[in-house]
Amino acid sequence: MGKRTLAGVAAGALALGVLTIASAPAASAGKSIKPKATATGAVSAVRAGAISSIPYARLSFSKALSKPTTLIVVTSPAGGRMWIDDTAGAQPASVDDSATLTSPRTLTGVVFNNTATIGTSDDSTVGIAVDTAGAYIGQLANGTDTVTFSFTTTGAPASMTLTPATQTVLVGQAAELAVTVKDSAGNATQIAYGDSIAMSDNSDDTVSPTSFSAGTIYRGTGVVSLATTGNPAGTTTVTATPAGTLPSLGVTAQTATVTKSGTISSSAVVNMTVSTPANAINDPETGNSIARTTQVPANTTNITVAVDDTTANAAGTKLRFGINLNSTAIAAGATVNGTVVTATDDTQYVIVETDASKKANVALTLGGGAINTGAVVTVFQATVAGVAVSTNPKITISELAPQVYPADITVSPDDSVVAKLGDTVPVSVTVDDSFGTPQAGWVIRAERGGVIVNSATTGANGKAALSLTQASTAVNGTVERFVFVAYPPIGASVTASKGTQVTWTTTGGVTSLTVTASANTPTSLTDVAQTSTKGGAIVVPAAGVLSGAPTAVQFTIATGVDDTTAGRGNYAQFSAVTSPLSSITYTTPAGVFVTDDTTTATWANGEQTITVASTTPVYVYATKTGVHDVVITSGGKTVTAKVKASTSAANAYNIALTPAKQTVGSGAIGTATLKVTDIFGNPVQTSTTAGYVSVTASGEVLLAGYDTNRSFTTNASGEATITIIAGVSAGAGLLTAVPATGDTATAWQTSYTKPTGAPAPVTSATAEVTVGASPVTKSITITGSRTTVGGKPGVMIDGITVGIEDGKTVIPYFRFPGQTSYTQGLARPVITDDEFTWQRKTGKKFYAYVTSDDGAVKSNNVIIAAN
Repeated sequence: MGKRTLAGVAAGALALGVLTIASAPAASAGKSIKPKATATGAVSAVRAGAISSIPYARLSFSKALSKPTTLIVVTSPAGGRMWIDDTAGAQPASVDDSATLTSPRTLTGVVFNNTATIGTSDDSTVGIAVDTAGAYIGQLANGTDTVTFSFTTTGAPASMTLTPATQTVLVGQAAELAVTVKDSAGNATQIAYGDSIAMSDNSDDTVSPTSFSAGTIYRGTGVVSLATTGNPAGTTTVTATPAGTLPSLGVTAQTATVTKSGTISSSAVVNMTVSTPANAINDPETGNSIARTTQVPANTTNITVAVDDTTANAAGTKLRFGINLNSTAIAAGATVNGTVVTATDDTQYVIVETDASKKANVALTLGGGAINTGAVVTVFQATVAGVAVSTNPKITISELAPQVYPADITVSPDDSVVAKLGDTVPVSVTVDDSFGTPQAGWVIRAERGGVIVNSATTGANGKAALSLTQASTAVNGTVERFVFVAYPPIGASVTASKGTQVTWTTTGGVTSLTVTASANTPTSLTDVAQTSTKGGAIVVPAAGVLSGAPTAVQFTIATGVDDTTAGRGNYAQFSAVTSPLSSITYTTPAGVFVTDDTTTATWANGEQTITVASTTPVYVYATKTGVHDVVITSGGKTVTAKVKASTSAANAYNIALTPAKQTVGSGAIGTATLKVTDIFGNPVQTSTTAGYVSVTASGEVLLAGYDTNRSFTTNASGEATITIIAGVSAGAGLLTAVPATGDTATAWQTSYTKPTGAPAPVTSATAEVTVGASPVTKSITITGSRTTVGGKPGVMIDGITVGIEDGKTVIPYFRFPGQTSYTQGLARPVITDDEFTWQRKTGKKFYAYVTSDDGAVKSNNVIIAAN
């Protein structure tokens, strides 16, 4: 039979008595030429009885031993005989191998080769039976190796338990119970052939098995499963009923209650990512993914998987996740949340509940081989039945040893620069490992053609500062390439994947700078000719990330009007080149950002300055609407381009009403302002299909036309004026604004998922109105329109005032596109019957607001499109 792998003291074996290790040889053993091996065996409950009346109990042991050939009884009660068989739970027979205290037995049967139950070449589990009650010590030996085991027999059955007595499982989840037969001393014991235990339940659930015989509960305890799949919430009673001689021995029926409550979502979550440890490398790094791969440093024991379930599910939804390990982890002995994992399909399950924001965390505590380099943990979303939900949302986490790779060494500048002959070029080199940990004590050498030019040592932040100098033979126009080699305190050097190229000139500047834009007229701008008539028209990235192709739509700079609204991208592309080659710096104003990677740029991580190599594409996007300058500089040259950012009705996000509180006299007319903004706070001009807002008046106020409900669109300033009519009696009124029924604004849909880190949309607002004799809240509300003034294109401002005396004047303020401040108008419209008008000649786009003559009351802003 050769060597055997003794699979171990079985988990749950009910060993009785003290187990000892001995190395006594078999009586017939000769000298061995190899070291002796010893092991301790564990024995389940053994009840003595006439041969064939009680099943074989289980003996298990652990050690790499040769096949045992002899059974030895070391200690036994008088006249006791011990039988052995290859199958625990089988029925003993008098012809089976057996031994007594005075008569060891050379094994002649097929013991230790039962491939059907214990596997080929596995001799670690066998059956043991005795015919006399008492204490036993036995040995299995072969002259070289010895297994010692001991036990004290148990008595006849006297009672039975069914545990747990009560438990709660999720609807559809299987419940597990244990039936244990006990003797009068409370020890688990065996039942005799002819005895049995019937299992039943009082519902449509399914209990399994439906009965236990002596051979199936030979260890004194048996596991019962109650399948609840397909059945509703409720309570099921499971009953274990003894039969045969068991009732006469005092064994009575036992019951247990299983309550089915709560459900597990079978809808896929929208995102799974590792949030702990902080230096985990998630791929993709940002955005939603349910097929993410993640790396964490080897020896990471605590991992948190952040789950986003912003789906149609409500907050408080229960989610189930399965956890598996790869064979590398299991081979080294691995644990997950304190449980030993023995196979790749040995799945551990956890259930979490989402919080008010529909988020949850799956906490993993790993041990043993699960934290070794090469260990892989897979966390997948599971149904209540334990299978993956549709689309199989999962995250795969690998434990890897941190290393420094060429790409982990960053150089700045890492491209071409121009420098003046005789000057030095400062360079910063940073060394991090693959998980972003700064590496201190590394010596960085700057080399030119194999010659060391300068060296420095990294500090605690992993940075080293070096200076590059020209070769003695350099002249105007000489180009030199520098590479950077990092030497760790111990180990091999690593050469940075990027270096620095220096062009030495007499001035240190570039001779030209040329910028190309994806949407611009002309398409190329230079530091000499950079007058544009059109720039790129973009839309704000309302989803929080960049997507699609760069915009190809342009706007006319003089008027601010887009050529078209269809097909606008959410970023504009630029590239620039200098002669000689040098790095390019792009700078944008507040609310406008520039990136060289559209896949990682988000609304929250945008940069306003970036330096890249010549010809490297960059992408400009904005969260602030309006016309913005993009400034491109290099080597003393500057080019300025323009982009215009807009939003759309579909981006309606927040609803507001102002003033939040006001007082209107009895029977008087008042106004409130409805404002709609996008996720970034930009005003949104809405339509009857997107951004349409329903306003309801209640209490002592009505809307215009004596309505209680009206729907409104907003103008280019994102505003709409709401006329309110106060009742004749003093009291309180309330205005409530919510999205109109059927509105299609993206953020106002129940299925909407907000960008990570963004505030939730504000989809309702209220304003209080006090009706009575209290001081009236003063207000000015204006609207703007196109008209003809003196036969020329013009604009008209119509205003309504509340609480301002007739005969008073108002002061208009205005500005045109490209201007940053408002100019005070010369005319002073007079209030008559709480109204006024003001006109001005202009065909341009027009921005305006109005104040009272003392400046205490300011109107809303209006924007009037160009003629």
